[in-house]
Formats: sequence, C-alpha cells, structure tokens
Amino acid sequence: MHNVISAQLYKCLRTKSFYVLVAISFISTLFDLITVSVNLRVRPEMIIEGFDSMYEALSGGLYFLFIGIFASLVFTSDYSSQSIRQIIGKGTKRASYTFGSIFTVFVLSLVIAAVAYVAAFLRGTFVGNGTGPFDGLMILRFVCAVLVFGFMYVSFTQLVANITRKTSWTLIIAIFTASILQLCAFTLTALTEKKMLFDPITLMDLATSTSTAPADYLFAVIPYFCAGILLTCASIIVSDRKDL
Repeated sequence: MHNVISAQLYKCLRTKSFYVLVAISFISTLFDLITVSVNLRVRPEMIIEGFDSMYEALSGGLYFLFIGIFASLVFTSDYSSQSIRQIIGKGTKRASYTFGSIFTVFVLSLVIAAVAYVAAFLRGTFVGNGTGPFDGLMILRFVCAVLVFGFMYVSFTQLVANITRKTSWTLIIAIFTASILQLCAFTLTALTEKKMLFDPITLMDLATSTSTAPADYLFAVIPYFCAGILLTCASIIVSDRKDL
C-alpha cells in the first residue's frame, strides 16, 4: 500500500485541480475578509473572532464540496487514462489500491480545507476582534467533525467512481452528496419522528455549539464514521467484482 500512496501522492501534487481548489479556498476567504472589513466599518459594534470564524467556515460546507470535486477528479483519472490496468497488472492488490487512494485523497483534501480554516481564523483574529476564548473541547469537536465527515465523503466518492468510472457522473453525484444526505435525514426524521440521522448542516452546527451535549454529539458523528468504513468496504467489493 506504501507504493500506492506514494504514486497517488505524486500524481495528485502534479495535477492542476489540487492547486486550483487550494487557490479557490484562499480566494473565497479573501473575498470574505473584504466583506468582514466593510461590515466592521459600517457596524463597529459587531464581534467577529478567530475561532468563531473558523467554526463558521465549517458550517458553511463549501470546502467539503471542494473535497468532493477533488476526490472525483483523482479517483476517475485512473479509469479514464486506463492506468489502473498497469497498477493492478503489476501485482498491486485492489484492496491496497482502494485504501491507499482513499488515504491519499483524504489527507490532501484536509490540506485544501485547512487553507480555508486557517485563513478564516486569521481573518477573525487580525481583521476582527481577536482570537476569542479558547475552548479545547470545541476545537476537538471541530477537528473530529472535519475528519469524520471528510472520510465519509471521500469513501463515498471512491465508491461512486468505482461504479460509474466516469468523471462527469462522479462529479455530479459528489456535488449533490450533501443535499442527498440532507434529504435522507429529513425523510427519516419525518417517518420515524426521531432523529435517526443528522444531515451535514446540522452535524456541523452540533459540532460547533457549546450547548450540544456529548451524547448528542457522538450520536451525530459516529454514524458518519461507520458509514465511511462501510463505504470503503463496499468500494473494495465493487472493485474486486468489476472488470478493469
């Protein structure tokens, strides 16, 4: 699997999409910085702090969309270029290829997201009203929510790529993943009259709310972590059963 990770890392860092998405993350935050500066001049009573800005970036969900786009382009590129035949033909096990690809894309996706989160934190700190109070538990919840949902998102996109093997279809499905999950969550809640699944937006709100009880937070996060594992296993099964 080490060879797969090295090869995927080399490929990803040589693709324009990675740097384009990093640039978009930075530029979008830069525009937000300008907006915040104007708002503070018009309404000087506003309180905008670094940690709150970082949490708001998570709740916005824009950067998870970037993760879906990046994962779609990377996972389908091996099929479109047919390089996967060479990879598997050289003796690489499909399970190792799947795990290695998911791990590499997941780590690089975190880099894309981190650019936006760090920029948002610096925006609130230096343009706004400082860092705000440090809450170690909140930071831990924040990081866990990013890791868990990002892992699930990447695993799901890998499964879609293995099934469709088409960049266009994988991109479309990845872009609407959050909306699909939100619809499923609302439907399950309406049918059972209980919170069976938290949609992504609610999950982010729970992760960054000081009023969320630990049990409620775990109930929101654990299903997504389990879903990531199941999706990874399903991706391996699909890869083993489909021809190259």
